[in-house]
Amino acid sequence: MAEVRPIYLPPGADGNKQGVDDFLVAGNSVDDLIALATTELREPPRGEEDAAPYVPYRETPHGLVWERPTREGPILTPLTNFNARIVSDVVEDDGAEQWRRFEIEAELNGRRSGFTVQAERFFGMGWPSEHLGATAIVYPGFGTKDHARAAIQIASGDVPLRYRYAHTGWRKVGDGWAYLHAGGR
Repeated sequence: MAEVRPIYLPPGADGNKQGVDDFLVAGNSVDDLIALATTELREPPRGEEDAAPYVPYRETPHGLVWERPTREGPILTPLTNFNARIVSDVVEDDGAEQWRRFEIEAELNGRRSGFTVQAERFFGMGWPSEHLGATAIVYPGFGTKDHARAAIQIASGDVPLRYRYAHTGWRKVGDGWAYLHAGGR
């Protein structure tokens, strides 16, 4: 039966976590690696499980960027030349059907705009030029639209949900009944 022992690698020269390949490329041998084997398990560092998840997107004065991971470290990759956030998730209900719209606030070249986009159109990322004008850019690249969309959703945080009723009459709302008039509750 084989005996299994964990190996805890020391930090790299720059102080960051390193893998076995980095350890060996740094001039260490397989014998050096085996010498690090131990019979004792270490406790995980405190607070790591409570740490905020890494978010690879940022808003900058020039638009949204993605910290694209590479072997040499993250590279800032522009996604848009504007910043945007979803400020409200609105479910519209006409009594027979429901549809969703996102209320968005965006900033481009120091100018703030507010507008509404149908949810199904939001994901295609064709709405920036329609609402922000010809200077709104979603940069080209494989997956850039998806990264831009995700960056906007993450920057938006916990988006409040609202219902807008487009019919009049009695309706079950939550645990009770309410008389609705078009456009309100």
